[in-house]
Amino acid sequence: LGNAEAAASPVTMSSDTDSADIMIGDYVMATLTLTSSDTTYRTMDVYLVANWPSGVAWSTYFMDTDANPLDGDKINLSKGGSGTVKFIVVCDGVCSACDTNTVQVVAKTDPKFYNNDGNVTDTCGSSDCKNDTTAASESSNVTNTIAVSLTARQAYEQTVTCDAAASTGD
Repeated sequence: LGNAEAAASPVTMSSDTDSADIMIGDYVMATLTLTSSDTTYRTMDVYLVANWPSGVAWSTYFMDTDANPLDGDKINLSKGGSGTVKFIVVCDGVCSACDTNTVQVVAKTDPKFYNNDGNVTDTCGSSDCKNDTTAASESSNVTNTIAVSLTARQAYEQTVTCDAAASTGD
């Protein structure tokens, strides 16, 4: 087969923010909502990826709604279901005042394989027809891309000095 491409992903992603100021040494959080329109498969594995087009990567974390790290940056959506992920970006190390950067978040989706009856053929969706042998992280089915523009800010400071005329009291 030539020019074969994966089917469009039935999962779409949205974010509560598309830009943010981030204090140096601190973090910002975006809430990502993933929605599956799939009506065929019982569950869908969704692997999240943060990409920095600038090549300068700031620290990122994908968390569940209780602020626990996602196991392998992956969540599971039920048929026609949705899920929420907290996406955290930390301004540390390579982040300085007034730096701007953009992070793109995309998700790779893969239906979860279940062997229902043990009597399956080579078209079962698994290389061994017994286990789910394809990881969502290797899938070519991708969601839409969410971009978040970030600007690093330094906590401000002020200095007050008196000149010679002001120090005399007049």
